[in-house]
Amino acid sequence: MADNSQLGSAQDCARDYVRCYLDMLDGAVPVVDPGYAQRVAGAGLQYCEQLSEKDGSRKMLGRFIGMDRANRIFREVIR
Repeated sequence: MADNSQLGSAQDCARDYVRCYLDMLDGAVPVVDPGYAQRVAGAGLQYCEQLSEKDGSRKMLGRFIGMDRANRIFREVIR
């Protein structure tokens, strides 16, 4: 654990981090594209699908309990 002499530096760092995100929020504008949410959701599903396909633990789990059950578990947990 760091000694207390680093506390001020850590607080300054945390404030800068939060300030950066607050600045981004201040400059944000609403998204008016009606299909944007669907594209984002589709990209998220594709990411989850690729993640579960490349995960070696799913294949190993499939050897123990069967691939159908392993795939179902991964779909439910990842999504």
